[in-house]
Amino acid sequence: KHYFGGGSVDLVLPKRDFTVHRHAKSVRTTHVHTKFDGLFEGNRGHVELGTLSHGTEHFRGIADLAAGFQEIADLGGMKAISSHSTCLAAERVRRFRRLVHDNNTSVVQIYGQWNYFQFGTKGIDERTPGPTVAFNISDRDGAIIGYDEVSRLAALNRPPIQLRTGCFCNPGACQEALSLCDDDVTEQHASGHVCGDRRGIVNGKPTG
Repeated sequence: KHYFGGGSVDLVLPKRDFTVHRHAKSVRTTHVHTKFDGLFEGNRGHVELGTLSHGTEHFRGIADLAAGFQEIADLGGMKAISSHSTCLAAERVRRFRRLVHDNNTSVVQIYGQWNYFQFGTKGIDERTPGPTVAFNISDRDGAIIGYDEVSRLAALNRPPIQLRTGCFCNPGACQEALSLCDDDVTEQHASGHVCGDRRGIVNGKPTG
C-alpha cells in the first residue's frame, strides 16, 4: 500500500517523499512494496502496521446514522444547511475584516478564497466560498498569535467558542498559506513540534 492513515504521522512534506511516522525513531518514506514478502518494507526501513491505519472508526457516528439522516431532513436537506452555514461564514468574514487594532492594522489574517472574496449586491451565490473560514489572529505589530493561545482564550468565553486549530490534516495548504518552506517545517519538527500538538509558534513562525 502506498499511503498512511490519519493521525499516524508526526511530519509530512507534501512536495517531497518525506514522512516521519508517529513515535518513529527515524525519518522514513511512505513507499511500501506491494508484494507480500516485502509488504512492510519501505525504501528506508520498516513501516509499522499502525501507519497504515485509516484512522479510528467513527463508531458513534455509525450508531447515529438513522437519527442523523432524519435531522438533515428536518432542517430542509443539505442544500438548506449549506446555504445557512455559508451565510454564517460570510457574516463572519465581514466582521473579521472590520476588526482593527488601535494603529489600524488588521486583527485577523484570513486565508484561502475568503481572503480574496469580494461581496456583491446579490448575496450568497455559486461564487461564494464554502462555509469554512481559515484564519489567524495577529497582534498590533502584525505578528501572528499562536493558535494554541487563541483557542485557550476562546474556550474561556461563555458559551465557549469552538475552533479547529492546527493544519487540519492538510499540510500542503498550510505551508502555502503560512509561507513556510520545507526547511521551516523540518526545523519546527526538530524543535519538538509534531502534527496535532498545541505549539502554535515555533522559532518565531506559526505552525498552523
